[in-house]
Amino acid sequence: MGVRVVRIQVRVMRSKWASMSTAGNLTLNSELVELPRELGEYVIVHELVHLLAPNHSKLFKSFMLAYVPDWEEREARLRSIVV
Repeated sequence: MGVRVVRIQVRVMRSKWASMSTAGNLTLNSELVELPRELGEYVIVHELVHLLAPNHSKLFKSFMLAYVPDWEEREARLRSIVV
């Protein structure tokens, strides 16, 4: 993807699966390991794409489609799971 993550941390997060700071710090919810692999992959790619496109614009969605072609289906599955 050509992005640079400065730091990765794993911790309990009450309302998110992950977050990416503008400085390149990736925080992952420790409960990600309990998800099916394809959903965890979606979460991680989603956060990495934020380094290419900071919001959920058309550009962001284009990157998601390029890296995870079925991202919308994965996102829908993830939304059905409570954090």
